[in-house]
Amino acid sequence: MFQSFVAEVFDGDTDSWQKIKSNIIILERDAFESAPFTEEELERDFLDRENVIVLLRKKESQEVIGFTYAKPCEPETADGPAKPGETAWMWDTVIKKEYQGMKLVGIMMESLEDELRTRGFKYLERNTREANGFAQNGAKHYKDRIIKSSPLDSKW
Repeated sequence: MFQSFVAEVFDGDTDSWQKIKSNIIILERDAFESAPFTEEELERDFLDRENVIVLLRKKESQEVIGFTYAKPCEPETADGPAKPGETAWMWDTVIKKEYQGMKLVGIMMESLEDELRTRGFKYLERNTREANGFAQNGAKHYKDRIIKSSPLDSKW
């Protein structure tokens, strides 16, 4: 099944963004109906080469069915043992609804983590939602690597 999908690090150039922009906006709005990132926020983040963005595509059609991205943390926002420049904050993870529950987040996360390590990051922080099971799945997958976990009150 996983052979049908491929994760790739997005190169962050304007032409590439224009090719996927409408698809990314639709995925974001479908995933976060009440508070999605705006078109301007997504464009800013996808074109910022400091950020690590991973796209999930169907191999045959090249359709983007998911994405995730992380940004370098500012020194004052890094939580835990991290030092400036060592921690990235994961901002978003989205998979098209009909592909959710197929363990495809792992494909994106592997690529994201590899690229972050290549860039010198040692830690990754993120918030996850308990209501949709993402927090529990993340905790199960990363159980031996979680340094700190705490409840968070969030509109997302």
